[in-house]
Amino acid sequence: MTSSQSLLALATGISWLVSMAGHVGLLVVALVLVRRHRPDAAGPLVGWAVAELVLGVVGAALGPITTALVARSSGIEAVVTAQAVQTLVRTVLGAGLVAWLAYALVVLAQPPKPVEVPREPPYR
Repeated sequence: MTSSQSLLALATGISWLVSMAGHVGLLVVALVLVRRHRPDAAGPLVGWAVAELVLGVVGAALGPITTALVARSSGIEAVVTAQAVQTLVRTVLGAGLVAWLAYALVVLAQPPKPVEVPREPPYR
């Protein structure tokens, strides 16, 4: 491995770690702060943060595995095609996650739902 390849691998790894740390931070914010103050809005935010983490981990693992499997059975053209397909799938999933985040933010921006307290205890 050349020094430029090592540098690229290091930069990619650091970038992935920073991204995952950011998503974990957002998950903690949704679980601790948003859920405490707006439990009705926490669900979509927690779901989005978990989906982002899963996509990040699965994407990071699947990329090299797919490339290695395709490279063994086919040539460079197949590797490039596999990477293009992975990029397109990640783009579509990423757009879906952006829409999910937008929905979660809309839910959070709306006034909280009033809490209804029954006048009579249900055990009577």
